[in-house]
Amino acid sequence: MGSRGVSARSDRRKILSHLLRVDVEWAQRYVEWAQFFVEWAPALRRVGVSGLACAHSTKNSAHSTAVLGTLGERVAEVERVTVFRMGMFDGKVVYITGIARGQGRNHALRFAREGAAIIGLDIAGPVIDHATYPPATTDDLDETVRLVEEAGGKILARQGDTRDLAFQQELVADGVELLGRLDHVVANAGILTWGTTWEMTEEQFTDVVDVNLVGTWKTLRATIPAMLEAGNGGSITIISSVAGLKAMPMQASYSASKFGLRGLTQTAAKELGHYRIRVNSVHPYAVDTPMGVADTEAHRIFGMRWVTPHLKSILDHHPVASPDEISDAVLYLASDGAKAITGAEFSIDMGNSKV
Repeated sequence: MGSRGVSARSDRRKILSHLLRVDVEWAQRYVEWAQFFVEWAPALRRVGVSGLACAHSTKNSAHSTAVLGTLGERVAEVERVTVFRMGMFDGKVVYITGIARGQGRNHALRFAREGAAIIGLDIAGPVIDHATYPPATTDDLDETVRLVEEAGGKILARQGDTRDLAFQQELVADGVELLGRLDHVVANAGILTWGTTWEMTEEQFTDVVDVNLVGTWKTLRATIPAMLEAGNGGSITIISSVAGLKAMPMQASYSASKFGLRGLTQTAAKELGHYRIRVNSVHPYAVDTPMGVADTEAHRIFGMRWVTPHLKSILDHHPVASPDEISDAVLYLASDGAKAITGAEFSIDMGNSKV
């Protein structure tokens, strides 16, 4: 058993000794029961812990039943302490772009709940004058900070543009100085515009490529040196899109940028593998965020008959993913459970890329 497991077992013994007020011998005998209750707490709440305790008492003393009954009443408290002690990313630091709202905020909050500290940025204002969805605001960024801190996480968040390399390098340096390290990167910031290839303006093409592709490269340029210097390995997750797997009509600049992120991911994965840094891309389709569902031009274009066939998904009963469904993949790819995964392209697209 590793040092983490030994520490957790010791913590449970201390918790039981304090909560149950029994001698150390009884606490040690029932520490495995405590672990069982914590792992199966949801099911035990449904069937009733007291019933389980009574069943157990048929072969044990009344004292055993009392201990188990009390333990059942304390499941929630033991579970809370265990989660606090055993966060998946305890002691880790994660750098996330585009954290003011939507997917970026959700990633930050989920990592914080798992014990990670956050370094984050967002432009928190208008990025382009041809966007047809509302921009994030400074209030949104402040709310992200509040939510992360409320979850018990540390966060260094600043307003800035991913296209500003010097800004990102300064943020990384300050974050590492404050929080001590950098373990994971989530390159999430991105924008979208609409138009046919021959009608969109030069700005519509170059702005989207500059933010989505060049801005992501600058994120890697700013963060990778700090990860290499630390020598702890880690992971980088690049948020691409289903449009990076299957080009979409009316999205020439967006599809070009997201396909470009696939190439950037593959190159970085091959370069960083021997440093124990894994690099993967995530490819969502529609997500329940302001950019995903509050885009007025998207609603108009999705109503065009000739466009509709390109928008179908296999899971039509589930047309829009939740931010948590994207965060599930992001956290998994950063976890030890994905230590054999690099250069992968994770589709969370309800099957759209296969239609």
